[in-house]
Amino acid sequence: MRYHIRKVAGIYWLTDIEQAVWDYKRPLKLNEIGYEIWKRLSNGLSEEEAALELTEIYETDKTQILNDIKDFKKELRKNGIEL
Repeated sequence: MRYHIRKVAGIYWLTDIEQAVWDYKRPLKLNEIGYEIWKRLSNGLSEEEAALELTEIYETDKTQILNDIKDFKKELRKNGIEL
């Protein structure tokens, strides 16, 4: 797997462990929901499946979770990260 998540001092950091030294990109800071979304999508769940699981965990509206997932993926792309 190209990316690794590490939790340090209560903060999740997404790091590209295959990047070249001369092309260093800072780790991406994730909040808890970002971490939960990453964990599910990177393990092969669809956006819909991830949203269903997260709706149960966070007891919120599925539409809101789907919007959060779309925003999260947009932020990943902005930082050059593809799932």
